Amino acid sequence: MRWAVAMLLLSGAAQADPLGANDYAAMFEEYADQVVTDAGGARALERDDGVTVYETIDGDTRLYAGVDFHKGGPVGCLTSFYAETLSFVQACPDLAPTPNPEHLARLLVFYAENAAPPADPAVLKARFDALVAQHSDQITQCVPNSVMIDYAKVLMGEGADELFDTVLATPRLPVTQPCP
Repeated sequence: MRWAVAMLLLSGAAQADPLGANDYAAMFEEYADQVVTDAGGARALERDDGVTVYETIDGDTRLYAGVDFHKGGPVGCLTSFYAETLSFVQACPDLAPTPNPEHLARLLVFYAENAAPPADPAVLKARFDALVAQHSDQITQCVPNSVMIDYAKVLMGEGADELFDTVLATPRLPVTQPCP
């Protein structure tokens, strides 16, 4: 298990949810009787909602990775891609579909209700906006053949309603992995 946790953390999962809503340390404390520890010290908490959270210690730092194999993928992954894509769409509005504000509202309400502990959607909206701004700082040009246009078509185009319906169908902890 320690190897699997290390691979998740190295793949960018050190931030187990992009909006920083989950209190993983509190989860591990509250459900201590359900935590499994391997010989190397890595710990795992299999939640009732089907999400598994892994914890490993690096010096004085505890690192977490949440894994969700539900249909449609993890909500944190969708959130990350949506923030990055929205930053591109705002910078290059002529190249991508116009986002449906209902999608973001649904995503943030789902995220807030399923975070541990539950969060305030307004606080998550501010964090999401900061994430979008961070990605916006990285956009240097609007290129007509950018892969971001393909992401925008999936996340904001004709099939977006179905995508959001699928990903948000099952209440569960918003985590990031596996994120393609």
